[in-house]
Amino acid sequence: MKIVAGSMAVLARLALVAVAITACATGGDQLTPSASFTTLMPGWESKFTVAWTVEAARDGTKLLSGRVTSRYGQYAAQVSLLGQALDASENVVSQRIERVPGGIPGFNSTYFEISRLAPADHYKVTVWAYTIVEERGPMQ
Repeated sequence: MKIVAGSMAVLARLALVAVAITACATGGDQLTPSASFTTLMPGWESKFTVAWTVEAARDGTKLLSGRVTSRYGQYAAQVSLLGQALDASENVVSQRIERVPGGIPGFNSTYFEISRLAPADHYKVTVWAYTIVEERGPMQ
């Protein structure tokens, strides 16, 4: 009986963990961009500037293209930008997160494109996420 009681306790703990994980996973996607939640990296404006233009694409959508510039002396890898199409009331019409190809060297800029955004009143581009690489090269 002692073995069964111990097994039941382990099963009960596993069930509790499974319920907790499920609750966290279904409790809402808190990483979804919105008109007020536009970055995973607060303060990105101190390290980067973003300049872009809006062009009409052949399929009727809009293309945002421009340059993201590093004001920080270290290489930024895995840089993702959030492009948002907004109506006159600042409501999000459409949005996309796109990765900047190749990252951004320190004190330099890199070209980017964010495609397939809906036609809208105006647009916004923010730095969604990035990783600063202190030293490029082999790790020792």
